[in-house]
Amino acid sequence: RFSIASRVRLPPMSKSSFGRFEQKSTFTFSVPKYSYSSGVEETIKELEEKNPNAFERSIELQNLGIFEAQHGQLSSSKEYFEESLRLRIETVGENDVNTALAKKNLAMAIVQLGEIERAEELFTQAMEIHSTNESDDAPEERALD
Repeated sequence: RFSIASRVRLPPMSKSSFGRFEQKSTFTFSVPKYSYSSGVEETIKELEEKNPNAFERSIELQNLGIFEAQHGQLSSSKEYFEESLRLRIETVGENDVNTALAKKNLAMAIVQLGEIERAEELFTQAMEIHSTNESDDAPEERALD
């Protein structure tokens, strides 16, 4: 068993007028320590035992997916992002901006694995969610309702 802890720099992406995604700025966040035993499935089970809140687990899984991707572990990154997306849809729904972020993260991982068509579909869905939510109240205002 071993643990990881890291500070990760992630460039947020936005769609330019030409349809390409471009870097705006960077931010840093911490990836908490997780014990690895037999891989992704066991780590997911460990998270379920430690944290019953599905949305919070989706964030932790997203962070693990980013960490794995930055360390060249694209297959495990994909698995973490897929589980994060599943939990986002389950907790906040298909059309929430948090679900859009999960779709974008999964798309960035799978495009590197050669799953171009699925990645394009996920990016398109994420952009549609963002454009739909731009006309809505700010997320902070929705949370106050």
